[in-house]
Amino acid sequence: MTRWRRFWLSVGIVVVSLGLLGPVGTTPVGASPAGTTPVGASPIRMSPAAEEPNIEITALATPILAPTDDLELTVTITNPDFDPVTINRLEIFSQTTTPTTAAQVELWMNGRGYFALIGKEDLTLTLEPGEYYEHTIRIDRANIAWSTGEYSWGPRGIEVKALTDDNRELTDRSMVIVQPDVELTPMPISVVLPVTFDTRAIQTLPTFVDFLSVEDEDDAEATPEDMSGTTLNAPVHISADTAEQIAAWQRDGVSLFVDPGLFTDQKVVATLQASETAAQSPVHLLPLYDADLAALAHTGQTASAEHLITESLTRADTTGINAVFDIALLVGEPDQETLALAHDLGAQAAIVPDSAMPLIQDPYYVPHAHTVTEVFDESLPVLITSEALNTAVSGALEISSSSLYLSGLDRRQVTLALSAVQYRELPNASRASVVVLGRDAIYASDAVARQETVHALLDAPWLTPTNISDLLTTVPDTNARYPLATAAINPGELNATDIDQLAQTMAEVDNFASIFDNAQLISNSAITHADVLFSVHWRMFPDTRSTQIAGLAPDPQSQTAIRVESSSTINMISESSALPINVTNRFDYPVTVFIHIEASDSRLHAPDPVQARLPENSTTLVSVPVEARGSGNLTVTVTVTNANGVPIGQSEDLDVRVRADWENVGTLVVAALFVALLVFGVVNSVRKGRRSEPIPVAEFSAAMNAGEDLPTSSAPKSAQPE
Repeated sequence: MTRWRRFWLSVGIVVVSLGLLGPVGTTPVGASPAGTTPVGASPIRMSPAAEEPNIEITALATPILAPTDDLELTVTITNPDFDPVTINRLEIFSQTTTPTTAAQVELWMNGRGYFALIGKEDLTLTLEPGEYYEHTIRIDRANIAWSTGEYSWGPRGIEVKALTDDNRELTDRSMVIVQPDVELTPMPISVVLPVTFDTRAIQTLPTFVDFLSVEDEDDAEATPEDMSGTTLNAPVHISADTAEQIAAWQRDGVSLFVDPGLFTDQKVVATLQASETAAQSPVHLLPLYDADLAALAHTGQTASAEHLITESLTRADTTGINAVFDIALLVGEPDQETLALAHDLGAQAAIVPDSAMPLIQDPYYVPHAHTVTEVFDESLPVLITSEALNTAVSGALEISSSSLYLSGLDRRQVTLALSAVQYRELPNASRASVVVLGRDAIYASDAVARQETVHALLDAPWLTPTNISDLLTTVPDTNARYPLATAAINPGELNATDIDQLAQTMAEVDNFASIFDNAQLISNSAITHADVLFSVHWRMFPDTRSTQIAGLAPDPQSQTAIRVESSSTINMISESSALPINVTNRFDYPVTVFIHIEASDSRLHAPDPVQARLPENSTTLVSVPVEARGSGNLTVTVTVTNANGVPIGQSEDLDVRVRADWENVGTLVVAALFVALLVFGVVNSVRKGRRSEPIPVAEFSAAMNAGEDLPTSSAPKSAQPE
């Protein structure tokens, strides 16, 4: 069935489920042959399209038929075309033999293989454009020659064919599983469910400006338990229904591999604690944010890998979850370098797809999942997972090079068929199976179909649900396999160029963050978000990852938020002075910076930078001491840096006119003028002052002896008459 046909059928089913077209009727249609009981419904209208009419098997009464169960199936006939179509007859066919290999299951689903008629029904049904019709047929088991013996039970292909009045044949195929009439010895099966964040919500990470508002978790307001989403302290999106989705998957045989990034959600933590108690086994950890261990191994980022695993264990311990990093669950093609790193980080085993370690000689059966491989001459237990089963659960049949889309019903039935075939290959030897679900299992649009498929598989009578850790206690398989490649680079992996870019970005963040009061919180928040970029999720979006790496660094607006303002020419007339510098801070937060001055030549020298506190959204005048060693016109460069001398913000060139000797010359000139004035005054006084005649000696002596006052001198000589 084509994708468009399935699309229009899905549209019709959704419309009916919403009750927009009214309930489906229960009026039987057509005549029934012996052993065939139809249960019909009135045609339902949907929007027509340029597609051919089609038929699909949409339901089986039971996924596994007991030895005496009748075959009951529901088909949906759809007419998305613009012309009416009339159905005259329905025919049901069965595969003549039980498939013994997965390839035979694939051949049947691709329209090949031998089959025989097991039921038919004549009817007169006309579907107008845009109508579809659901019809249930029950075939008496006594009329079906299906063996249920110990060696003949298993999957059977079925085909439904609708014949039109214009001789067209509408067909669809699926599988049913016939249960044996003897008791089976079940084989172990373990389903691995990765639980990580919703990757659809991390296409845009915060910017540097966003980091500035980060608060200490102890100071921040309490987060409601039901709150989910991306925050500065919790960088990955946690869907509101994540805990409910985890709970819906929990059952014996399902082993959870959880990203510790989800431990910020209290509902998730409570659900995992309940799961741990119920299963009486620990939760298995993925590296924080589902980090790409292969990329870290291939780029030599051992320290980053250790940081992520340590943080994973710390978060598990903080939340009280009994969780361990004991089994490496890798994505893509694993290699020895990756397994060696995982082992060094604490993993005692790894889960490996069967394509990475093919069998040297085909034993004509699927071996036991537990085996051992050599990783740089050291033995390491591995669990081999079946890629055929994995892809079938996810909705695709990929046995050979082709890929066939499987509907919700088909994926369940094909998965059961492949498992039954595997059991029947060697029923007397217990061989465990491991099914690994995709990283998007709990968030995918077909999550319900995947869940129903897994539950049906775990309920199969030939299987017994088993915890993944218990499989490692079994005896390893001894079939020889090719070793893992030494190094296998997966498409989209984080590479050395990305690592260098990330290191440069984080250095820029640290340098810029250091000028803010909450510098450590800013850096830690940036590191947390940078850790997300190690996720395997980004393999699908390598270009977006590169953009996000660059986006963590301060953007051009942030880089110019702190700047030195231009000014007119500054005059300096002394050997020591302070240049007035205006510095603007456009951030919404105060910063502490250092102002450096560098002249174009040696005539001006700034001994030391000046520390300045710049209030938010303001311009501050900062005086920077300088020393002049000559005179002239020159240009100085004013740079704002952090405490380590790393430039921050926008520098500015300022013109300075230096006249370093003007002060000395001026002082000398003033001193000279003062001396000149003093001399001039003295000389002038001497020249213009009055002079008296001297007192005779005889008069002076007589006065002294008599104790009398000294005689006054006579008038100046110049004033006495000649």
